[in-house]
Amino acid sequence: MVSLFGKSNCSHPFARVGLVAGLCIGALAGFANNGPVEDLDLEPWLRAAALVVAVKVDERESLSVVSGGKVYAPRYQYTFAPIRVLKGVYSRPRLLLTSDDLSSYSTSFDPKDIRPGEQRLLLLRRSPVGYGALRELTADLAFPRLEGPDDPLLEAVDALLALQELGDRHEIVTRVSRDLGEAGGRGAVALLAALDRRAYVGAQIDAVFAAVGHQLRSADASVREAAAHVLGNLFQADYLENRSNREAAVAALVASLDRAETSLDARVAAIEALADAPDAVVRNEDAMRLVSLDTPYETLAEFSARLEVLGRVHRDRGAAPGIGGLLGELPLDAPGDLQRSVARSWARITSARGANLLFERMRRKHAIGLGREPEIEAFGQILPKVPDPWPLQQALLELGLTTAEKYAFVRASRLAPAPELAPALGEMLDPRRVYVQLRWLAADLLMAIDTRAAAQALRPHMPTEQNLVRKLRFAAFLGRHGFDDGYSFALEHLSEPRYLEGALEAIAGIAKPGSPEQLLDIYARSNDRDWKRAAVRGLGLLRHAAFAEELRALTRDPKHPLAAAALLARADLGDVDVIELLPAALASRSETVVVAAARAAAKLLPKGQGQGSPIEEAIRTALATLARNPGATETVRSKALEALAAAEDDRLDEVLVAMLRDIHLEQTSLLPRVRELLRARKVRM
Repeated sequence: MVSLFGKSNCSHPFARVGLVAGLCIGALAGFANNGPVEDLDLEPWLRAAALVVAVKVDERESLSVVSGGKVYAPRYQYTFAPIRVLKGVYSRPRLLLTSDDLSSYSTSFDPKDIRPGEQRLLLLRRSPVGYGALRELTADLAFPRLEGPDDPLLEAVDALLALQELGDRHEIVTRVSRDLGEAGGRGAVALLAALDRRAYVGAQIDAVFAAVGHQLRSADASVREAAAHVLGNLFQADYLENRSNREAAVAALVASLDRAETSLDARVAAIEALADAPDAVVRNEDAMRLVSLDTPYETLAEFSARLEVLGRVHRDRGAAPGIGGLLGELPLDAPGDLQRSVARSWARITSARGANLLFERMRRKHAIGLGREPEIEAFGQILPKVPDPWPLQQALLELGLTTAEKYAFVRASRLAPAPELAPALGEMLDPRRVYVQLRWLAADLLMAIDTRAAAQALRPHMPTEQNLVRKLRFAAFLGRHGFDDGYSFALEHLSEPRYLEGALEAIAGIAKPGSPEQLLDIYARSNDRDWKRAAVRGLGLLRHAAFAEELRALTRDPKHPLAAAALLARADLGDVDVIELLPAALASRSETVVVAAARAAAKLLPKGQGQGSPIEEAIRTALATLARNPGATETVRSKALEALAAAEDDRLDEVLVAMLRDIHLEQTSLLPRVRELLRARKVRM
């Protein structure tokens, strides 16, 4: 194998840090592979499948099909002999499917891959003519090969199918961790995948750490890799930082790394998991020895992963164990992943003074025409730590950045929005589609800076923004700083439901003189319900007190088409009397009314109040019930949760735990918000 530095004994000065066998370019292949957890994440598809059956491939017949008189398109007819039906009912002795039945919208399916004599597991949906493959799946997931009728994957599928009637994610995790103790091979990986998506639940269950750690002793490298990956996610989800679980898991990871023979992917996954538990690594002498720069490393993948561990371990300790020397000796054209790891690790443990090493490296790279993105990205670790990030940002801008380097610069500056950045960011707002990501990042940073100068930098570029949602955000931002450029645009989009909230925010932010009169005219003259609804909401946001009596009239009839909009408008006006209407509104059969009531409650309920009036208590109880209700829509549950959070209600922790355990919230956009609140509030399940 060819060494990165041209000699197999790695004679380059960089070898002094311990790379004894040459940093092999081929080792980087480990970074690009999908992990085994993703490759065998069967559970959601088992839930969706109508028929799950283990089969033997009896025959594969090629059919000659000519389309349009000219185009030959081969088709295949498969004859499967069912061995075992795991889900659904199939009573015939043979199952006949074509390659069209099994092909998905992905390009992973080659009809010739299914050969006579093989055994396969088929996950099939109902089709207009019978059965077909689940279209969203790759071939490896839709019909994985089986080693035989006793393949460990089948036992795992049985275990996962047994969970389908459970609605409590905590119970699911408990059962999966129990089943994992007896599982092996691909069956263990499939169960690990089921735990992986529920890491926030599993992170507070001791048995989960023990079961996953047990799989690190498997003889199967893919199982060890999957277990390490899941442990890393458990560490990240463990916001309570359970010391005993973390230390035991780190010890298990270290033991797996001490194996005489193991795969590169498994080793890298184990080291990457250590990076997610730096607190426990520090307390483990063997772990610190493994990641030390004095310990020999044979591959770039392992070396880069260990640098991540060192950077996090020493982030708050003020020590720099030779990483600065690495940065100086690292070849300028080393693989990008390695450059990023070294630069990022150095940036984590250094200060503004240590940035000089990064600047020196960038100067050398620029002199020979190499890109400086890895070093610029590393400044994202330094800039938030310094009292005034602008001098460093100014020095970076003076380097004369390429487009790719500007993108890295804006990403690095996201947590350090210095006001002086505004003019430079304005110059990055190129409207061409090829630069759209840079444009959006730069615009977001300008809005985070949130000064009049930032608004002035963004203002000339609003007409060129093609995304309507972002254009309305720009209009609202500019309006808050005294520019009404987006007023007409926002007004024109008030009647479109998908743009209503953004347009209202812009109208309210601009607060242009004469806006209330214009909205009153729309309300009086329009025969369109959407326009009237928008006018009602807009007048509330603009706090047009003269419209208050009309709003009261609209809310007297809960079935009035504008009742929900009027309810929320009264809350925007600060009309506390509307609280009396909220209990009934929260019990309405109309989702629109319930959502409006929840949003009104978020604005009007006192914060942090323990025992309020009977009406307020009824509202809080109703909100908690809605947030926990699996039968409510995601929108209703989300708004109820946000109202409880805004009110700092003492029921919130209990509601969050119930929502985390609810199977109905899996794969929804609400679950990440639940996890965010749990982490912020340090809730113990």
